[in-house]
Amino acid sequence: MVKKEVSEREEKIEEKESKKKVSLKKNKELYFIFGVLIGLIVLFLATSAIFNSLNSFEYEGLTFTKEKFGEIPVYHHYYYIQKITGGVVNVVSDEIIKYNLFLRYDPRKNDVPIEGSEIEFGSYEDIIYVSVDGFGLEQCEQSSIAVSSLSSFLTNNLLSVKGATPRQIFAEVNEIPYVTCETHPDNVVIQVQEGDETKVFSDGNCHIIEAANCEVLQAVEKFEVKAVVDAKRRG
Repeated sequence: MVKKEVSEREEKIEEKESKKKVSLKKNKELYFIFGVLIGLIVLFLATSAIFNSLNSFEYEGLTFTKEKFGEIPVYHHYYYIQKITGGVVNVVSDEIIKYNLFLRYDPRKNDVPIEGSEIEFGSYEDIIYVSVDGFGLEQCEQSSIAVSSLSSFLTNNLLSVKGATPRQIFAEVNEIPYVTCETHPDNVVIQVQEGDETKVFSDGNCHIIEAANCEVLQAVEKFEVKAVVDAKRRG
């Protein structure tokens, strides 16, 4: 009887020890799995950081990242602006807006020359005229993209924008504003037109974006980047 009880106790002890061993083995397996998962996460984050660093670069104090919009490579820079309150000049709210600037052309390789003064748009309530001379640009594939990009750039930066044309007859026939730097010297006028060479010229409120060989999008993007760089320098 005594031997039987001793035997049963020994069996129970062995069973407990066996369960402990199984439990320890499972714990070791779980720790191993967790360790592998953590290692993979760290590797993924490190790889992502390296990949992003390879696709990021500085240009004129702005950080750009090369990304893809579908199959189209783009160059992305973002910054924050304050939203104005009720259109009142110099009164800003606490609401912060993130603006994403996407370029089709690498700003480091965009060699469109810029001449003249820095680019400044004045106060938020002032009207900015984008005066487009379509003559010579209508056959260019990227003309509409360029004008749309410029308009979006201005309006998304909370500026008041109106479309116009520098051709008086065209303006009268189509009932749209006739605007040039000479007719509206007190307003910011951005005139987009064909030229003998692709370049950007700024003189106070007057900005001329000229495109040769259909390089209108390159010229517009150069103008946009220069505007951001100048604004950042002013603080």
